[in-house]
Amino acid sequence: MVSTLEKELFLIIHNLRMTGYVSFYSRYKTAFFITVIIVAVLLSFIIAFFINIKKRNLMEQRYKLAVESSNIAIWEYDIEKNDFFASDKWEEITGYKVSKNDNLKIILEKLLPDENKNIMLNYLENHLAGIAPFYECEFKLATKCGKKKWIFIRAKALRNAKGKALKIAGYVTDITEQKLIQDKNKYLGYYDSLTDLPNRKTFQDKLDKVLKDSSENDKKGALLFIDLDNFKRVNDTLGHQCGDKLLQYVANKLKNIITEDNTVFRLGGDEFLIIRHDIKDKNDVVKVCNKIMFAFKAPFEINEKLIPISTSIGISMYPQDGTTADSLLKNSDIAMYKAKDLCKGTYKFYNRRMSYEVSRKAELEEGLRTALENNQFQLYYQPEIDCKTGEIKAMEALLRWKIMKNEFVSPVEFIPVAKDTSLIVPIGKWVLETACKQHKQWLDKGYDFGIMSVSVSKVQLQHPSFFKMVKAVLHESNLPPELLEIQITESEVMQSLQSNIAVLEKLRRLGISIALDDFGTGYSSLNYLRLLPINTLKIDKFFINRIHINSKDCSVVDGIINLSHKMNISVVAEGVEFIKQFEILRSMNCNKVEGYLFGKPVPVENIETVVYSVGKFNHMLA
Repeated sequence: MVSTLEKELFLIIHNLRMTGYVSFYSRYKTAFFITVIIVAVLLSFIIAFFINIKKRNLMEQRYKLAVESSNIAIWEYDIEKNDFFASDKWEEITGYKVSKNDNLKIILEKLLPDENKNIMLNYLENHLAGIAPFYECEFKLATKCGKKKWIFIRAKALRNAKGKALKIAGYVTDITEQKLIQDKNKYLGYYDSLTDLPNRKTFQDKLDKVLKDSSENDKKGALLFIDLDNFKRVNDTLGHQCGDKLLQYVANKLKNIITEDNTVFRLGGDEFLIIRHDIKDKNDVVKVCNKIMFAFKAPFEINEKLIPISTSIGISMYPQDGTTADSLLKNSDIAMYKAKDLCKGTYKFYNRRMSYEVSRKAELEEGLRTALENNQFQLYYQPEIDCKTGEIKAMEALLRWKIMKNEFVSPVEFIPVAKDTSLIVPIGKWVLETACKQHKQWLDKGYDFGIMSVSVSKVQLQHPSFFKMVKAVLHESNLPPELLEIQITESEVMQSLQSNIAVLEKLRRLGISIALDDFGTGYSSLNYLRLLPINTLKIDKFFINRIHINSKDCSVVDGIINLSHKMNISVVAEGVEFIKQFEILRSMNCNKVEGYLFGKPVPVENIETVVYSVGKFNHMLA
């Protein structure tokens, strides 16, 4: 700045000199320059002073604006002069006015809650004494108007050379919003946000405590694992919003049944847990289960729709079924799935046999994954006999799993596992390919066994590529579609009925026959027969067993046959073992029969024995 002023002065002097007004310039040149420089320096200091004042005012304005727009109040207390200063936000944040001569301790005594006032004042004394580097405290404040707030104070003392506190300054701020967020996060850490039930973490802590009490004081208890039946169907058909409302409804019902605090929990999804501690025996648990079953007898109403509700409950008792949270949870889960498998809407107590079954299922699943590669599957064939002519009119392909030379795994064991794991899809494709190729080979050799009947499951039927796969197999085997029959059990077709019907109708349009297997073991509703696109109805062995000794069973079978014929549906009787049964069925005009009377299922290499057995049977009847 000085150099700039010098340049301007030199320019002025030069101009004056040129006009002749400074003829004395050369005489007093040195003195003149010194005077000019002193004046320039003084002017620069004056200008800088005013600029700094302006900057300081601007900074103070900015600082004041920042403080006023924030959620904090600045304060300072002069300990020696007993002089207290606070910014305008103090009263807004704390709800209390302060004056210049107020003592800091008296102010804090008004603000601090009674339950921890002494502790927080001790914090202040420790800081003033130099023990703590800062003074910090947070507390819940009730303002004069009764409003509840959370306040945070932080301050630091100004000390002299000897370390004595002369002043203390800091800020106070309203942290109510942050505390609410913290409390909410803490709540969500232990409670379920949808149902307000304690969550899995709370369950774990609670169960650990009761198990410790059980061990120390020889007390018994039970863990109930509750799962809603068919909850996925509610979400899929009515939407997740309706599903959430159903979960809230269930949670409230359970809380009304179990009134003790922190004994009903939501594990996740549609799974709930109940801890019953210090009970006498299983009867106490049975009473609770019956209450739960009764509570959900009435349907749940939402959007003017009634949704039937049922629950499956698995129970593990402690200490007999486990002494840790993990073991009890695992065992009650196993028992719950057993309840679902046997009959939904009921309860089951855990036993060791259930664990064996789970282990066995895992073992079978592992074996099934490699059985195709290891060529362990075989097809056995069983004939269906025409009641009038005694001729073989169909061959049913039956899957067998041979794991060692003379050791087979029962289809009753491995077929459900294959369905549950969807391994039935590749296995089912192999069955269809093998059966169709074999039937075509028999035809080429001159054997006329009518149609080839192959069973499928709903898992296969619902697979996106099922229909395309069937067409491809028929094309590759060169087997006419009218010589193939696809059969599905009554209970399986009723699950996802409409979509199953759509697939079956496509198969029928292709020329393939459709058979309803095991009729009588599932829904047993004759009303569904008019909806299903079937050619054949196969009456389950259960109805056939006693027709030769029980007139009622005989009448039921006769009624099914007559009604089926009126709907143009052919009838096959399964499980025929006695000639008397065959004669009764033939007199009822049953179309075909199947059973051990004509021989057990055999592998392809023994098919001649089947032909021989059927021929021998016909000769005996002649």
